[in-house]
Amino acid sequence: AAALESRILHLNICIKALRNDRISDDAEKFMCDGLTERIPCVPLHDIQESEGNSTLIHNLSTLFRSIISVDWLVNSLATVVKAACQRSNDAGVGLGRSEREWKKEISSKSFENLINQLSLLHRSALAEVCKVRTEPDYDQRELVRNRRSTQQ
Repeated sequence: AAALESRILHLNICIKALRNDRISDDAEKFMCDGLTERIPCVPLHDIQESEGNSTLIHNLSTLFRSIISVDWLVNSLATVVKAACQRSNDAGVGLGRSEREWKKEISSKSFENLINQLSLLHRSALAEVCKVRTEPDYDQRELVRNRRSTQQ
């Protein structure tokens, strides 16, 4: 869980860098609002590297690597929790020391905060995606993108 907390913090820094925000601890530190406004409405591989775009390209690549890390850690954590739950169910009523430790961990305040951060990130990312998909020219861009992907 500590590694995931660290990666979420790094993801927050990446989001703020892409939005050109000051990096500070505020109440909405995991909100993705306005994030896609910073990304050009072209396929990412079509963004030409130039002096003006070098920061954008760097920030996007850092953001994507950070998202992948968070995703992998969340999936790993989910697998471990599922396995631990299954093992404790199979073991019956008597809980061993390791079962007590992981149950204590997942019921801790820090774990609750971690899940709350992930939930906020998930909700704000979905809201941003929905906002993009309701833009007037989204359907046309999607048709072009699909045509390009089927031609390759």
